[in-house]
Amino acid sequence: MEAQVGPEFLLGFHGGRPEALEAYREVPALPLGAFAACMGVPKTAVRHYTRLGLISYFKVGRRHLYPTFACMELARVTQLRRLGVGIAELKAQLAREQAHAVANLEALRAAGVDMAAQVPPAREELSRAMQTPPVQAAVQALTAERKDFYARRRAELEAQRDEAERRLHELRALEPGDPDASP
Repeated sequence: MEAQVGPEFLLGFHGGRPEALEAYREVPALPLGAFAACMGVPKTAVRHYTRLGLISYFKVGRRHLYPTFACMELARVTQLRRLGVGIAELKAQLAREQAHAVANLEALRAAGVDMAAQVPPAREELSRAMQTPPVQAAVQALTAERKDFYARRRAELEAQRDEAERRLHELRALEPGDPDASP
């Protein structure tokens, strides 16, 4: 199924030029839950900011998929919110920043820079960067940390389950005439 892009995405990020979207057809994107978890923000906050048009997204069927550059948008939104900036002022600030970015893109186009041609080299550069020892070490550390977290959480849940089963067995033993109760 082909990704459908919301009007805010086309008008905002691409200045209303649908042909510019072709360069971003293969942009990696995350579903809502994964995006929110990666950013450390509740899903409700992501939905709220999406409805307000503050975060770019793709739609595939009924699913919202958040492209990698939405991470920067969400980080900026949360940063401004933490500073106490209200929604109206936030929208105005982001509109100013977006207008500035569009002006810069137009200047690059006027200078003959082909932005679509920049995507594959950037991907290759990112791929090379991901293979560097510091990045791989960071990924391994995060993976180990996540595995440790899930192992601890599993042990906690298993202990809670065992305790619940023990209590249930005690309660059943108190019930008269229960065939499962031991004398």
